[in-house]
Amino acid sequence: MAHQQPITGAVATMTQWIDQRIKTGDVFILAALIALAPLFFSNNYQLAPRLLSGVFFPVVALLWMTFHINWRKGPTLDVSARIVFTFSIILAAAFIYLLAINLSDWSQPGAVARMLDRQWLYAGQILVFMACFVYAVRTWPGFLPRFVTAFATLVAASALYNIVLHVVSIPTTSDTELLRLVNNLGMPGYTNSTNISVTYALLFVASAAVIVDSRLPRLMRYWLIPVALILLGGVMLTQSRSAYIGVIVGLMLVLWLAPHAFRRAALISFVVGIVLGGLVLALLPQTRAAVAARGASHRPEIWKIYAGNAIQRPLLGYGGLSNIDINLSDGTAIDQPHNLVLSAQVRGGVFCALAMITLLVGSLYWSARFLKLRREVIPLAMVATIASAGMFDYNLLITPVTWPWVTFWLPFAICAGAEIAVRQCSQPPA
Repeated sequence: MAHQQPITGAVATMTQWIDQRIKTGDVFILAALIALAPLFFSNNYQLAPRLLSGVFFPVVALLWMTFHINWRKGPTLDVSARIVFTFSIILAAAFIYLLAINLSDWSQPGAVARMLDRQWLYAGQILVFMACFVYAVRTWPGFLPRFVTAFATLVAASALYNIVLHVVSIPTTSDTELLRLVNNLGMPGYTNSTNISVTYALLFVASAAVIVDSRLPRLMRYWLIPVALILLGGVMLTQSRSAYIGVIVGLMLVLWLAPHAFRRAALISFVVGIVLGGLVLALLPQTRAAVAARGASHRPEIWKIYAGNAIQRPLLGYGGLSNIDINLSDGTAIDQPHNLVLSAQVRGGVFCALAMITLLVGSLYWSARFLKLRREVIPLAMVATIASAGMFDYNLLITPVTWPWVTFWLPFAICAGAEIAVRQCSQPPA
């Protein structure tokens, strides 16, 4: 009997701690990290989808039903406590975008039914994934800084591994194209420099938004300084010009909206960093050779050719599974339109393009409203980075959980959560 009281007290303390982690969203963050970690620490294409369905979705379902632990009564569920349905223009646009691409695939001659079934399944998973993060942003006011801190650290660890391998291999590399950073570990199926660059850029800007927020704990902000520098280094080494544009736009927005005490020092540090970084890169002969080898971006010619192709099929487009490769006048092969809106038009037709415009504009608008409501710039900074980079590169297709989910669907989902948070705050109480 003498030992029962300390044991009972320890159990009560532990269950209360676990229950607190559930109520603050830390369990959600942990489940998300487990599901998304294989994208950055494994080259197994199937691992992340399995963890998403087997871990992340079931955990979020329990959290959605307000799962609680009481050390005397045990686990409890309240099915109706947090299920609140509110219209979201961002989620509606995502639904129309996915629907338009799938209908376009279905209308193409020679469409394979098995592949189309998979596309419908992936589209449904994308919408559920977005709904999960909508729920998180709406439910826990402090969710975004904590999630960015944990997730950016995860991605930075993977980026550091790839950077080290890349730097070690530079002295033995003669091909200038190989001087661009690629991911030896992680992002299975998307191992080229352009893909990883915007992912690193997105999380670098989000980390910067946390660093300059003086309301957050100092440990969190100081911890993210080396994390942000690693991600920025990864962006620079990819030599992706669209990611550079995204970083500049997103970071300038973060610094402009930073607390007044940080603004001047942050802007000066940013300008100095750009100048010093440019000088360092200019002094490296390998970097100069790589930049010279890359040459022009060919964007005007690419856009002109793909716009002409889009006019030929304006209503339904060519589908997400079709080969839309083109050859430029100098023989260069191009596999996509290098613009999110034009790609949506080519792939899914006019309704798909309108849905993409709505996704981008709606995310910018509602994340700006969210900034006024909670004074959190993270959603606005993320979508500004994606929107600016996406005007010069990238096309968003329907895939199982992989690179586009982190880089596009995740920021759109966070902005949709911001939208619903603003809508519900502006609604009169029941």
